[in-house]
Amino acid sequence: MRKEKENDIELGKVLTKGMTFTYEYDFGSTTELVLKVVGASQRHDVPLDVPIVLARNDPPAWVCADCGKPVVRVDAMTGYGACKDTVFCAACAKKRRKTGECYCLKLVNSPRTGVCAYE
Repeated sequence: MRKEKENDIELGKVLTKGMTFTYEYDFGSTTELVLKVVGASQRHDVPLDVPIVLARNDPPAWVCADCGKPVVRVDAMTGYGACKDTVFCAACAKKRRKTGECYCLKLVNSPRTGVCAYE
């Protein structure tokens, strides 16, 4: 009889609709994700050998640290990850860049935005 390993368990036997769980994504530095199962779908018209997991990250409602407008940039020089003090609208990011106060990158919808992979 074959002994099951942790990763041999089918998703359908572990996850149920409404369930919330955590996952640690590690790519040189760790980001803890909180995930919620919102549903499941069985497609009979497309046979699959393995399940496909679909995911969407709800973007945070960031506001500019300087003026309160919606953000588009994150300062990559102030530490690991985006936070309320490191995100800026286009105008404020441009002002800070001109004075050498920050090195701003485009803010993308990812839980790892601004996280450095090397510690």
